[in-house]
Amino acid sequence: MEALVNDLPGQTTSGQSNLIIELQNENQTLRQQNRDLISRLDSRHTNTDVDHTVVNNELKKNPQLNSYVQSLNNTIGKKKSLIIINDFSFKRLYVRIKCNLYHKYEN
Repeated sequence: MEALVNDLPGQTTSGQSNLIIELQNENQTLRQQNRDLISRLDSRHTNTDVDHTVVNNELKKNPQLNSYVQSLNNTIGKKKSLIIINDFSFKRLYVRIKCNLYHKYEN
């Protein structure tokens, strides 16, 4: 970088050294700002603890929101039960196919 600064036309050596110092100071400032922003971003992601009492109080205040959450919970429950039923059906069919193949090759 100093070689590039030395090649600049029309500047004296004192001007070049001042430019180098200014660029170094700006570089340090930008690096510090970058570190600060990264630490703020990291701290934002680590503070994900939710106070459930506040959420419950908001649900009590807003009946529309409460009914919406209940309908979502019901939908999730139905989906989970369908997954369990489908999983059981799949396992039952798998065992049936396996038994049929076993008997087919046994004879």
